[in-house]
Amino acid sequence: MARVAAGDRDAFAALIERHREYVHKLAYRFVGRWDVADDLTQDAFLRVYRAAATYEPTAAFSTWLYRLVLNLCRDWRKGQSYRKHAPLSDGLPGPDGGADAVERQELAVEVAKAHWKYSLSPSQARPKKPARGTSARATSACSP
Repeated sequence: MARVAAGDRDAFAALIERHREYVHKLAYRFVGRWDVADDLTQDAFLRVYRAAATYEPTAAFSTWLYRLVLNLCRDWRKGQSYRKHAPLSDGLPGPDGGADAVERQELAVEVAKAHWKYSLSPSQARPKKPARGTSARATSACSP
């Protein structure tokens, strides 16, 4: 996250690649719709990018990310807009402290492209059914 906060786009792309499938499946488990899980996954990574400068590693990154996704899913389930954050062109400084709106908009497009480039089709991303004789809890403990 320190490299992401410093503006390293390769580090951010690697972070997306490493956690995208986990976030997507987690979102799907909470909302039950692949299209919404796609949107929530993209939104989660935009929030990760925006929070990079203020992120404090008091817990494992995966724990922090899990909580972020869980909160997005809960907001969606409540029927509230999960896009309560300001638009990219709001003029607020980004993680680098002062990137202009155009540069941040371009980054948002890159994030969206990276997300869709690495996206799985719904048939590939669906959680597998537990083997006969095993519980779903035992099977989910093996997933990331």
